[in-house]
Amino acid sequence: MKKETLFAYFYTKAEKAIRKIGKQTSKDIYAISFWKDNIEDDPRCPIITIGYNTLTQVEAEQKNASSLMEAKWNYAFWLQNELEDKLDEQDKQMQSVFMDIIVSVVKELHQRGVVKEQIGIDVPIIVHELEYYDLPIDWTIRSNPKPLIDEFLEFYHDRSL
Repeated sequence: MKKETLFAYFYTKAEKAIRKIGKQTSKDIYAISFWKDNIEDDPRCPIITIGYNTLTQVEAEQKNASSLMEAKWNYAFWLQNELEDKLDEQDKQMQSVFMDIIVSVVKELHQRGVVKEQIGIDVPIIVHELEYYDLPIDWTIRSNPKPLIDEFLEFYHDRSL
C-alpha cells in the first residue's frame, strides 16, 4: 500500500476519533495520547490507540504519583481510555514507515486545527509507547508545535537525569 494512501486512511480515522470527544469532557483535556504498540508483540503489526487525559484525572492520581508532573505526564496514571478507532497496518510495512505516517497525521491534525476546534484549545498529542525513551520522545517532538510540548519535555528530561 502506498504511503499517501495510508496517510489518508490513518488521518481520517484519527480525525474521526478526536471528533468523538464530547464538548463537556473536552474542557478538562490537557493532552491527547497516540499510544504505539504492536499486535501480539509482532513488530510487523504496529498499532496506535488514541486516548486523552484530563486535569480531573491528574488530581485524582496525584496522591499515587511522586509528583504533580508525574501524575500529569506519566502514561501509567492516565485514564487508559480508547476513542474506538485504532490505526493499524498489518501488512509488511516497517515500523519506521508506520511511525513517519503517524507523525505526519498528528502534524496535519494540528495544522488543520482539528484538536483546537474540538477541545477549544490546542493541546499536545503525545506519541509514545508504554515507556518514554528517546525514540518516542522524538516522535512527539516531530509531531507537535514546540510550545505545546515544553512541559512534557521538561517532565521527561527531569526523569531521565
